[in-house]
Amino acid sequence: MSLEKLLADRLAQAFAAVAGGPHVAGRLGIRPGDTVMHTRYRYLADGNPIQLADSYEPIAVTGGIGCSVPSSVPRAAPTRAPALTGTT
Repeated sequence: MSLEKLLADRLAQAFAAVAGGPHVAGRLGIRPGDTVMHTRYRYLADGNPIQLADSYEPIAVTGGIGCSVPSSVPRAAPTRAPALTGTT
């Protein structure tokens, strides 16, 4: 499956800025209570749901790059990737 197809079949169903709990904070290397963007995704194959996924991104990292809020734009995730990985 091509990256284009994969991104087209991933739908952000819900998102909210929330306080990161201890488990999320530990995984992201932030303090518990720091604000994170929590996004719930539904992945489709041939129009049928095949996977649910939750994503947490620290607002301190992604907040200023213009696409910290998920949208239906298929390129949102690749645009955030450099900020999350420290690459350009």
